[in-house]
Amino acid sequence: MLLEKNLQLTIFHLDNNGITALGDLTQYTSIKWPSAFIGMASFEIWAPINKENSEFFKKGHIIWSNTEIAAIIECVKSELDDDGNEKFNVKGRTLERFLMDRIVWGTVTYTNKKASTIMYDIVDKNCVHPTNPNRVIPWLELDEDAEIGNTIESYQKTGGYVYDAIYDIAVDSDIGFTVYPDQDRRKMIFTVRKGVEASTFSIINLVIE
Repeated sequence: MLLEKNLQLTIFHLDNNGITALGDLTQYTSIKWPSAFIGMASFEIWAPINKENSEFFKKGHIIWSNTEIAAIIECVKSELDDDGNEKFNVKGRTLERFLMDRIVWGTVTYTNKKASTIMYDIVDKNCVHPTNPNRVIPWLELDEDAEIGNTIESYQKTGGYVYDAIYDIAVDSDIGFTVYPDQDRRKMIFTVRKGVEASTFSIINLVIE
């Protein structure tokens, strides 16, 4: 889908102290950006090679769009585009990929809980407030639980990625989840949302002439 409007894109530096805004990305020639999804999705940007973009496009930097979706830069290359011009080719995934960095520690068991409540608790116990301080993701916080989704009579999980556990719960309950920046608190916020089509996500494919 080719759109005529630009995305508003802001670049952040991320470290254990949180996020710091570096500026708005305005110089790019094409972008493939997820616009609605449940869980993790990929992006790709082609952009001119210049001083500003060289500061922005670094592995580990965060890109946040006016679609409320944020992603981490995982790969930056200098390549030729379809017209033979050398440009930055930038790729990465949305911030939910950080939930692949932690496993469900031990066995968790829930009875008669809302899907969102279970999802928040799994993220809290394994990423935000785990018993082992070495497993804390220091810049991650939880949104308020609105207690949405199905009421799950019985749920038990042992091991496996945190991401996979909450993804399966979300799909079964037709709800979505995302991780987004909060500039005021300098944190990333994990939130569970209603009204997300669980089976698909759409891509904004924007080309600047």
